[in-house]
Amino acid sequence: MGARSAQYRAMAESILGCDRPGATRWGSHYDYVSNLIDMYNASCLVVETLIKDGATNSICGEATGTFKAITSFEFIFVLHLSEKIMGVIDGLCQALQNKSKDILIAMNLIRSTKNVLKKLILDGWDIFFEEVESFCKKHDIDMSDMNALYKIGTCHSCQQRDDITVEHHYWVDLFNDTIDYQLEELNTRFSEGTIDLLTLSSALDPSNEFKAFKIDDICKLAEKIYPGDFTSKDLRLLRYQLELFESKMEDEYLTDSLIVCIEKELSLDIDSDSIITYFEKLKERRILLH
Repeated sequence: MGARSAQYRAMAESILGCDRPGATRWGSHYDYVSNLIDMYNASCLVVETLIKDGATNSICGEATGTFKAITSFEFIFVLHLSEKIMGVIDGLCQALQNKSKDILIAMNLIRSTKNVLKKLILDGWDIFFEEVESFCKKHDIDMSDMNALYKIGTCHSCQQRDDITVEHHYWVDLFNDTIDYQLEELNTRFSEGTIDLLTLSSALDPSNEFKAFKIDDICKLAEKIYPGDFTSKDLRLLRYQLELFESKMEDEYLTDSLIVCIEKELSLDIDSDSIITYFEKLKERRILLH
């Protein structure tokens, strides 16, 4: 029994291309779903083989239930919806897992991903449903009557909603709501404020000789993220100082100057006398620094 079970498991892993347990990276989940769509007939064949040749009645019974589930319209619908959403988000997930990824590229990917998901809700239903319908016809899956009333659970009257059609259930309750939920997750993790902060902060990145240095972005950072720390006069002065420093783009000098300018609260406790005293103690000098 053990050898046969291992054989069936090996067949399933070969067909689906699924990773071993513990592989939780987003890409592995997308590959699993995508492979199941591509190898759907072969997957059904494996389950049918278990129904006929399962080592125990329990295995045969579970395989029978699995076959009924994977050959249902609802399963095919959810399978394609999962593949669609994972496909849209896959590029962003891969980018965020790459520690060396440029922050501006990552932030642009977040915005682009949100826009694609919004567009999918607005005008993606017809094309998506055509894909599902075509798949069902190709694999002889019985389609649900989209104009029929949608019935929940045991079909008891107390559970039913007379105004909900099957099409409404799949279009609004599953398609739209699932995509909208994913959008809410992205908005929670990456709000516009967070994106603005990370995008504007990249202008302070000292790598590549301050290649990302942008005066406008630094001024916007001070104005939008630190509104309580910069008066109108401070913002004007900051721009003048940045224009002056732009011709003196030495990494250490510019970094130190910007940190002192932005983190005002930290620098308030530092006075000139303490700085002079500190440098005097470093080594003997020919003249006093006072």
